[in-house]
Amino acid sequence: MSTLELELQDVESHAAFGRILARQLRLGDVVALTGELAAGKTTLVQSLGEAMGIADMSSPTFGIIHEHAISTGGRLMHVDAYRVHGAHELIDLGWDEWAGSDSAIVCVEWADRVRDLLAGHDVLFIELLHAEEGRVALIQWGDASRLLSLAASGDTA
Repeated sequence: MSTLELELQDVESHAAFGRILARQLRLGDVVALTGELAAGKTTLVQSLGEAMGIADMSSPTFGIIHEHAISTGGRLMHVDAYRVHGAHELIDLGWDEWAGSDSAIVCVEWADRVRDLLAGHDVLFIELLHAEEGRVALIQWGDASRLLSLAASGDTA
C-alpha cells in the first residue's frame, strides 16, 4: 500500500486538508486516525465535518461517539477510542450497524486501539505526527485511485 505524505504547517493547512478530504469521502468509508496527543486528530475531523455542513463539532472523548447529520445526506460518526478498552465496547455501541454502511462515514480517532474492527473495511489510514513546523500526515488508502485523487486535489499548505 502506498503512502502519501503531506506537510500541514499550520491550522489553516490542517483545515484545508480536511476540506479536501471531505470531497473525497463517500458514505461507507471508514477513516482511521492515529497519532500522538495534540497531533491534530480532532482538528482534522472538525474541519472535515465543517466541510460537510456540520456547524458545531466537539471531541467525543467522554461520550465516545458523536453522530452528526451531513449536508449531502447520511451521517458522520465521530468516534474517539482513547478511553475504549477493547473492540467489544464499540461493537456494543453499534459499530456493526454503521461502519461500512451506506448511510455513514465513520472517523475513528485513536484507531490503533481498535485495529481489529477495521479488518474487512476499505479504510483510509491517517497518521498525524508532530513536525518541526506544524504536523505531517501520513496517508494510506487501499483505494489507489482515490489516494491519487487526494494527492492531486491541491496543495494543503
